Amino acid sequence: MKQHLRNFGRCCAVFLLCIVLFTGAMAAAFAIPNSAVESNQRQAMAVIESEGQYPRYFFDTPACQLDNFTDGLMLDRAINPDESRGPLVSAMDIEGYSRYWHGYQVLLRPALTFLNYKQIRYLNMMVFFILLAGAFALMQRKMGTRPAVGFLVSVAACYAVIIPLSMQFMSVFVLMLLGCIWVLWRHGKTTPSEAVLFFMVLGMVTNFLDLLTAPLLTLGMPLAVYLYLEIASNSENGWFTGFKRLFFPSLAWGLGYGGCWVCKWAVGSIVLRRNVFAEAVSQIFFRVSGSEEYPLDRMEALSKNFEMMFVNPGKRLLLLLGILLGLWLLLALLFRKSWKQLLNGTVLLLLALYPYAWILVMANHCQIHYWFTYRIQAAALFGIVCWLDLSVDAGKIRGLFQKKN
Repeated sequence: MKQHLRNFGRCCAVFLLCIVLFTGAMAAAFAIPNSAVESNQRQAMAVIESEGQYPRYFFDTPACQLDNFTDGLMLDRAINPDESRGPLVSAMDIEGYSRYWHGYQVLLRPALTFLNYKQIRYLNMMVFFILLAGAFALMQRKMGTRPAVGFLVSVAACYAVIIPLSMQFMSVFVLMLLGCIWVLWRHGKTTPSEAVLFFMVLGMVTNFLDLLTAPLLTLGMPLAVYLYLEIASNSENGWFTGFKRLFFPSLAWGLGYGGCWVCKWAVGSIVLRRNVFAEAVSQIFFRVSGSEEYPLDRMEALSKNFEMMFVNPGKRLLLLLGILLGLWLLLALLFRKSWKQLLNGTVLLLLALYPYAWILVMANHCQIHYWFTYRIQAAALFGIVCWLDLSVDAGKIRGLFQKKN
């Protein structure tokens, strides 16, 4: 009991420290004068105007279009409309768009002091693909080639080629990759309580940086890696132990994500002396319940997101992938390592349901913005791949072919 209380106290302390750091970082970002960022900001807005709001460069599908509209919003908010208010008030207000932290400004405003939009895109490309290569290499070493390739396919299925070109998309993918790298690097050195603390912080940073694009990726992909490694290295543990490894990090991420959001409303209300809670709650009702202009249809939200991931014109190859996964499932049943291993791995199947639970709860948002929210299904695809790899005994298959030869 004492240990549990100690762990809880540590989580609360880290949570409060993060809120203080987030608030201070935002104030520091808006302490940079407009004169330092205006030149590159104007150039960036000119690029967006010339390209249009939703350009498609590589494939003729909305699943592969850039979100220049939101990038324009981010750049527009990078200019402080009233520097006389002081950096803290400006950071909490963001021109009335106060329900989000807008933590991306901590990176964007300093970047605009010496980089234009095209250079930011180029830097994003370097960061994204270096982290992707690093995660793949670590995964291949710690988990094996099959799950590493499955991870790469899951990310590629999100049209990874365009991720660095939209600042809007970068935050969750960078955090997802960093999360996977941390879990892989720390495997065997991290206690369950430390893993819970890590996922709480990951949820908080996700909420701080992201504008509700595909936040569940930062939970689903690193947690799939964590569960795979825990099950593979502790095969004697039962299903309930695996379920606890799923449940508590998920709860911590959710509390970190949601709690960080509520704290933004609280800090904003105190600093701005207006009720930011009322603004936020009205948007929550809209996102969960819909409106006359956007009537809610949960089944439509599911079908639209599923179609973007698996059926749209750029994804015919995934039909072949579905067949391969089906064959792999058959192999898992015929050449399973053990019934216990097969059962223990089913926590990964529960994780694979997370994206669809998210879509059902956030149906209005996922119904309207399906062309980028669909990417959370990468966690479902990767979770299934991890379960199948844990379940199939490759040695039995090799032995069967050796006997025939």
